[in-house]
Amino acid sequence: MVTKRTLEKYVTEAEVIAEEINETPELVTKVLRQIEVRIENGRRQPKPPAPEGGICVRKAAEKYGISRTTVSRWARKGLIKIMQRTDNWLYLNERSLQTYLDQRNN
Repeated sequence: MVTKRTLEKYVTEAEVIAEEINETPELVTKVLRQIEVRIENGRRQPKPPAPEGGICVRKAAEKYGISRTTVSRWARKGLIKIMQRTDNWLYLNERSLQTYLDQRNN
């Protein structure tokens, strides 16, 4: 994990790092700035708004009394339609989830 203190060390060594990885110092500095912003704002990226008719895995699990792992597994297997996927968030089509649950319970 990169801490602020470690990041400061990298910033002072940006030119050396750039040379070692065969990149421009500007690119290394840009990446280090992005890391700094992420540290300042917290590690987790903000939750994007759900698309219309969509529900995030956590809310779906709470609403329907199912574990988040199970809901995610169903989506991965294609049993529930995925509306949007980001690095940290997965939004499902709620109607698809309801249909799957109805079929499963009958």
